[in-house]
Amino acid sequence: MWAKSCPQRANRRVRRIHSCRHAGKKPGCPNRHLTGCILSIAVQRDIIRNALEQILKNTSSRWFMRYFDERDPVVRLKINLMERAFPARDAIVFGDMYGVEGAYTERCLSYGAERVVLIDAFETPGWLETRKAHPRLDFYKGDFSDPFFMHSIRQSFSVGIAYDILLHQAPVISTLHLLLEKVRDKFCFAQPMIKEQKF
Repeated sequence: MWAKSCPQRANRRVRRIHSCRHAGKKPGCPNRHLTGCILSIAVQRDIIRNALEQILKNTSSRWFMRYFDERDPVVRLKINLMERAFPARDAIVFGDMYGVEGAYTERCLSYGAERVVLIDAFETPGWLETRKAHPRLDFYKGDFSDPFFMHSIRQSFSVGIAYDILLHQAPVISTLHLLLEKVRDKFCFAQPMIKEQKF
């Protein structure tokens, strides 16, 4: 926008605010004072933010669910573990957003759970739509390795599900302890690893 019309801002690689030392002196600069430059940057920031929001809205949910293919033997193992744990009245799922967009949480409803809670620090637009469609789904946005956050959740659940999350936790034993505190009966756990790693 103003990068084209201002001769000192023609180089698009320069991204810092210029001080408009030439404001009012050079006829090609539309920015007569520093406020004009700041407003231009604010407008560009809003344009970029809106463009990113549109990209997220228009992105296919398949991109977010790129790790949930029921033909994959690892995914089949996880689903089989869940089938053994149900029927259950309620369930809590830890970290079921990245790559699967709440697919295991939604699967708990199909197994007859009356209430399912997902805990994660990330949520997608597709997941928001899923929550609107299923009032029995609940979502707590937070870090399940944070003791203060986990102690703020007062209820316990019949089934707990933790797939592919422990390798990302620095305090592994502490995080596992926090997860198990919320589970009354059964805990489904899977952590695929590279063969050379030991855990």
